Amino acid sequence: YKAGGFTWKIETDQSEEGAYENSDLLISNKVTGHSYAAQKAGTSTNLVFKHILSKLTINLVGKTTFAEGEFVPEDVTILGIKTSINVKVADVNGEVTYENAPNAENKPIKPLEGTSEGPRNLKYEAIVIPGQTIAAGEFITFKMKLGTSENTYTAKLPINLTFKAGKEHVFTITVDKVGVSVVTVTLQDWLSGGDPVEDQIN
Repeated sequence: YKAGGFTWKIETDQSEEGAYENSDLLISNKVTGHSYAAQKAGTSTNLVFKHILSKLTINLVGKTTFAEGEFVPEDVTILGIKTSINVKVADVNGEVTYENAPNAENKPIKPLEGTSEGPRNLKYEAIVIPGQTIAAGEFITFKMKLGTSENTYTAKLPINLTFKAGKEHVFTITVDKVGVSVVTVTLQDWLSGGDPVEDQIN
């Protein structure tokens, strides 16, 4: 990276795995002992990378009022997400700082559909810029066909929420046929595996 920092942009359509992965940014500051000579000698240390952006996980949970095969959300969209930021990494300790990018825009984001836990428990994931505060109110929309009609559902944030770097923000949205009944928000460490320590924020 450049000494003066760099601008990082996330994809607005992350519904494909490649675009989702291209939006992620990991940095390692554990470089002591890591060199070609050390690698050749077998004494090199492993680089330890960490996520420096934020992750959103959306769990759409349909109530049992939906018949089998009826709970099929479409066009899931996260509203008003900042799409770029300036990132600086200190040479001495690898500390990461953020600044607003010039001409940064807020746009809707299409998340990646993740591994679901059942026909009425669907998961979606997106990478977003940390530090942005989303005001309580409309935040996630999706559509669903019931019979011959197509309905639009809107999930509202119950609180103001600031995205934290290196954290996974889990939104659990309970849905019945007339609309969204419950939205809860949980913050946890963003890990690639294992059991994260959770911090309830709602």
